[in-house]
Amino acid sequence: MRKLYYLRPVSVFLITAFVAGTCFSQSVGINTTGNAPNSSALLDIDAASMSPKKGLLLPRMTTSERNAISTPAAGLLIYNTDCLLFNVYNGSSWTDMMGNAAAGTAPSTPVATAATAISSSQFTANWNLAANASSYRLDVSTASDFSSFVGSYNGLSVGNVLTYNITGLTASTTYYYRVKAVNACGNSAVSNTITAATAANLPAANLVAYWSFDGGSGTDLTPHGYNATGSSNVNYGPSYGKINGGSSFGGNSYISVPSGIYSNFSGSNNFTINLWANISNTNGASIYNGTQNPGAGNCYQIGMGVGSGNAYGFRKQCGSSEIGITSTAPTMSVGTWYMVTWTYDGSNQRIYINGSQAASPVADAFLQTASAQAQFGVEFANGTSYGWYNGSLDEISIWSVALNQTQITTLYNSGTGLQYPF
Repeated sequence: MRKLYYLRPVSVFLITAFVAGTCFSQSVGINTTGNAPNSSALLDIDAASMSPKKGLLLPRMTTSERNAISTPAAGLLIYNTDCLLFNVYNGSSWTDMMGNAAAGTAPSTPVATAATAISSSQFTANWNLAANASSYRLDVSTASDFSSFVGSYNGLSVGNVLTYNITGLTASTTYYYRVKAVNACGNSAVSNTITAATAANLPAANLVAYWSFDGGSGTDLTPHGYNATGSSNVNYGPSYGKINGGSSFGGNSYISVPSGIYSNFSGSNNFTINLWANISNTNGASIYNGTQNPGAGNCYQIGMGVGSGNAYGFRKQCGSSEIGITSTAPTMSVGTWYMVTWTYDGSNQRIYINGSQAASPVADAFLQTASAQAQFGVEFANGTSYGWYNGSLDEISIWSVALNQTQITTLYNSGTGLQYPF
């Protein structure tokens, strides 16, 4: 037999005695004003004038108690004391008020840890296990405040994992990542932020020598140990550097590179010389000289330098004639840092200023040999010095390969420069 339940008379009396209740055509209003309930509502509670204030207390229960409700009706509403959230049954499953699937306990906040497997185009983001997490969402940005995002890495669902490989990145770029844990009960707060910088897209195996001058000397930072020796009047220090410390040449000073440096080229004449220069005047001067006494055809290599504000590449002197390459733009101004790059690919010389090719390629043969002596700041030929350099030099590198445009742009780094180790 089906049972019917009714309010006892005492209950009806209490409601009518203490709260003004009005019934209109299947709408019930509870208020202190006597106003009719809103016609669109079955129950209209107005607490604006009530004192003391009170709220509506819906059924409270744990997730397991909620799940024990037999055949819940669509729209059934409860307050989940595990999640501290309202849950509503949508006809097929329980959700939170935003429509997200609702479980039991919200996840704790994960802790992001340092990136690993960093290369020029990718790295692996890592984080610790968060309690009650069923999956994680990952943010990646080039802005520390995450005002923009990289590709689809804006709350990207990466599954129930603790690492994720982030690909398709730009070389020599700083990235930021953070993560939050997710389960059917909701999301955690975002984690701490981790900074990860991609490596330069540079052929490190072909780096023959690198001099940063940061330590106040010409120490070669590569394992090859081609330490440069400066004359007594070469100065070092932060005042002369593009990046940290640098070297200064006063017009009667130079730095010598050990003979035999080119023996590391493994029989290849392909090369790149890259450096930052800040000239003190626009007079003709030698920045670099690979000395070789005259050989066949009375030819020898002059080197490279700057004259009338333009950088010139490796000039081959044959008697009274020269073959070489000279930049056409931009004109180098006194007191300004320029990254100057010279390359030779076995057939053509190229010259770059501030990461951009500054002249058409010139076909020429490179005369340097494994036993040649090299200097920065002066030209020596047949025991005579020429073209003393006035200005500062920094971040000098020699490579056994002709760097391409992308790699040179990477070294320029939008004018900031890039320091070894890359």
